[in-house]
Amino acid sequence: MARPFYSSEHYAYRLGRALDYIDAHLAVALRLQVLAAQASFSAYHFHRVFCEWQGETPQSYIRRRRLERSAALLHYGMGTCIIDIAPQCGFGSAEAFHRAFRAYFGMTPNQWRGGGYSDWHVRSAPEPIIPSDLSNNHVQIKRLPAVQTVYRRKVGPYGENESALWARLSELVEPLGAGNHVCFAMGLDDPAVTPPARCRFDACIALPSSVAIPVHIPTKLMHGGQYAVLPYNGPAGGSEGHWLWLLQTWLPQSGYTVSEHPCFERYPNGIPLPGSISTELCLPLVR
Repeated sequence: MARPFYSSEHYAYRLGRALDYIDAHLAVALRLQVLAAQASFSAYHFHRVFCEWQGETPQSYIRRRRLERSAALLHYGMGTCIIDIAPQCGFGSAEAFHRAFRAYFGMTPNQWRGGGYSDWHVRSAPEPIIPSDLSNNHVQIKRLPAVQTVYRRKVGPYGENESALWARLSELVEPLGAGNHVCFAMGLDDPAVTPPARCRFDACIALPSSVAIPVHIPTKLMHGGQYAVLPYNGPAGGSEGHWLWLLQTWLPQSGYTVSEHPCFERYPNGIPLPGSISTELCLPLVR
């Protein structure tokens, strides 16, 4: 019997489910069989396809994601004790965490938090310019509801091929007759830490509960909760400076820390078009 043919997008969707599962469970042991089940593959087939698509083994990917998550917590979660970060990111002991962190970043967690991040950031990517006219008055604390969305994902440097991604998303939802609804752009990785070629970007569109979404169309939940919301009006792809100000200037003074959920940009007027955009930068918070 001939094997069924699966498109590249079908494989990407199934692997994406496994990647999302990994991000949501970095604190616990992640068995290959469990990850394979998320993608509806056998363990053997999952390992082979994963290596081909990601360019690294599942265990290498998990270790990298744990270290990248810990680096973000060290930098943006100044109220979080270093000793508490190790178990949150799946390390069995503080010693194991320190060894792995130093081997990957070339410095200790304390050195990273004490300013080493800036040196790494300069080496990894140029820092965007922070607008001089931003103030705390521009930020609102809002409680946003959870929203179910349909999405498309690309992997690669932020800002590249995003218009094409939104166009593919529009084609995906057009047969559903959903109209023009709130959209979200979600960068899942910090480009100053994650290699740009491995950065994941999701273009998402919220659909009303009355719309029946076929099972082959990928969906994801935008988590509800408390968010810092900063408006941005300007060129598409030009919000990096606003994000940097929100994270490095506003956040340390706010009394909040970043939650484990991803941040995103919210487009109230539907799919963003090339050129000038109006969006809201949404940063998930915890006390």
